Amino acid sequence: MSQESGASKVIQRKNKLNQQQAKPKVWQYVGYKSILETATCQRLYSINGKRDDISLFYVHGNFYAINATCPHAGGPLDVIVDLEDLVKREEPHVICPWHHFSFNLLTGKAEEGLQAETYQVKVDGEKVYVFHSYKLSVKPFETEI
Repeated sequence: MSQESGASKVIQRKNKLNQQQAKPKVWQYVGYKSILETATCQRLYSINGKRDDISLFYVHGNFYAINATCPHAGGPLDVIVDLEDLVKREEPHVICPWHHFSFNLLTGKAEEGLQAETYQVKVDGEKVYVFHSYKLSVKPFETEI
C-alpha cells in the first residue's frame, strides 16, 4: 500500500468519526435583524470555543454566515480586507488577510480549491437565526478560570 493511499484512508476514517461525533445542527437565535444589519461583518462566538465561531455578513440586504477562521492557516475571516471585493462581485466574497484567499460567502469555495464551511441564515420577522451545532452570541461567552 502506498503512503498516499494509506494517508487517504486515515483521513477518511477521521472524517467518518468526526461526522459520527458531530452535534446535530439546529436553528440558533443570534439577535435582532435591526441590530445585526448595522454591521457589514461581525463575529458570532460559539459556546463550544473559537474553532466553531462564525462570521456573519450583511451584504446587499442579505445575511451570510461562514467559518470565522480560514481553513488554510487559521487567519481571521471576520475582518473586511477589501470592501469592494465584498460588495462589487455578483456573489460576495471575503478575503483572508493572511494569504489573500478569497472565499465565496454563498459556497465557501476559494478559487485556489480551499473550502470554508458556510451556514444557512434565516430571518423570521425581526429575529435572525443561524443553522449551527452550538449556541452563538455576538459577545464572547464567559469561561471558568
